[in-house]
Amino acid sequence: APELFELLADADAALAAGTDFDAVATRAWSVDVPESLVHVTLEPADLATGYEPTVGIVADAAVALSALESALEDRAVPAGDDDARERADEVRRATRDRLAGLRTSSPPLSSVSALEAVREAVPREAIVTVDAGGFRVWGLNVFEAAGPRSYVNPGSWATMGTGLPSGIGAQLANPDDDVVVLTGDGGLMMCVHELHTAIAEDVPLTVVVFVNEDYAIISDDAARNYGLDAGEYGWSDAPIDFVALADSLGLRAERAATTTEIQSQLASAIDADEPVVLAVPTDPPEPQASDWMRD
Repeated sequence: APELFELLADADAALAAGTDFDAVATRAWSVDVPESLVHVTLEPADLATGYEPTVGIVADAAVALSALESALEDRAVPAGDDDARERADEVRRATRDRLAGLRTSSPPLSSVSALEAVREAVPREAIVTVDAGGFRVWGLNVFEAAGPRSYVNPGSWATMGTGLPSGIGAQLANPDDDVVVLTGDGGLMMCVHELHTAIAEDVPLTVVVFVNEDYAIISDDAARNYGLDAGEYGWSDAPIDFVALADSLGLRAERAATTTEIQSQLASAIDADEPVVLAVPTDPPEPQASDWMRD
């Protein structure tokens, strides 16, 4: 949201850890950062490529942040000085207000409503893996990560189709934990055979597929920048029944069209000791997060 960028630009200093400040993350380096900048990165060539740091640190982000935490453990915000917290709360309130117009209760749901319902139903201790796609960008704004190693998010658009494989890997590595995969229908079709892997190898994860019958973020860009028709990369004339598809592979599958159905059916799916697919129809013409949050 613009309020977040204003907060960043007006800060006294910034600590950037684990970022290469690439064009995507910085909107082609148009994001303003404070003059006092500490940049922590593993790649020396990333230093001063997009922004000139006051201090550049070549280190693993986890190691650097742990060292800083130890060094600053005796420091605290002065009692009664709530200005920093209030500025952060103002950004959160502005984001909530900005999203209010997208919360829908009747089908097809917006990605915002669907993701918030999923977040409410998924246990905080569960591991969530996410595919690339328009829903993921909404998720960065409304789907709160619960803690370290609990949210596996693709780092770029080049990784579409990795949500389900990531979930299988997370479940095999953490057999006693609940694992939930969030994917769009386009992303799932790039790795749909891995549903068969899940049932063949008895991997008891839950796959939530948001179905809008479109590579919507690509269609949006094509319409905005190239004058193509809305939904240019959609396939509404050849819809995919993911419940029937999953059932044909031997998976339990259900459809949830409302927030109430999402919460009840997702809770049941997570409790099941088997792989489950939950198909959630979402609104094809909804705005993309990059447009809605920017204006």
